[in-house]
Amino acid sequence: MDMKSIIPGLKFGYNKVFVNEADRKRKIFEGLIPKLKSRKQLLYLNVQIYDELLAQYARELDEAKQAAAWTSRVKVFLPTIEHQVLTTKQIVAGVEVDAYQNVRFAVAPYSLFATPACTDEAIERQKALIGIKEKIQVTRVVQKLLQEEFDEVSRQLAVFEDKFVPWLEEAIRKVKLTLGDEEALQAGISGMVKKRREGSVSAI
Repeated sequence: MDMKSIIPGLKFGYNKVFVNEADRKRKIFEGLIPKLKSRKQLLYLNVQIYDELLAQYARELDEAKQAAAWTSRVKVFLPTIEHQVLTTKQIVAGVEVDAYQNVRFAVAPYSLFATPACTDEAIERQKALIGIKEKIQVTRVVQKLLQEEFDEVSRQLAVFEDKFVPWLEEAIRKVKLTLGDEEALQAGISGMVKKRREGSVSAI
């Protein structure tokens, strides 16, 4: 076992100071593991939810495209449609995100007499298409943030559970064995010295 410490802030040493500090850190990591597991599970569930939402929105986008397909024939008559995406701050599985709220539209003025009768409907179809596209874009950003947090928590959990705690347990065990052997050796030496002294006194 490599006795070079892999724990940040912990210096390895064959002494009781190291054992006490290593044991303290081990307890901290072991206490964090259940919390990280719970957080990982929560993040996983929310990533799945947003995956399903994106799949649903993709179907809605297909429907909106089909519904708006005919508007290309009157596109030249359509006024400019500007829009602003409205989001709201939310905490999802402990992650702050900008959740989709709505899309605010501003349609340029147009003449009812100089445009086809279907212009109003065409505008509504285009607005619906823009709205679902923006909803998908915002939702993708949220899903990406949740996935990144899930990956980070998974990494931390693996480090604590598979690397730090096993290393600490083995290091503590090895140091205790070494200290125990040294104490036993010192006790044996002290016993031998004592017997020799007693033997010297008896000879006199």
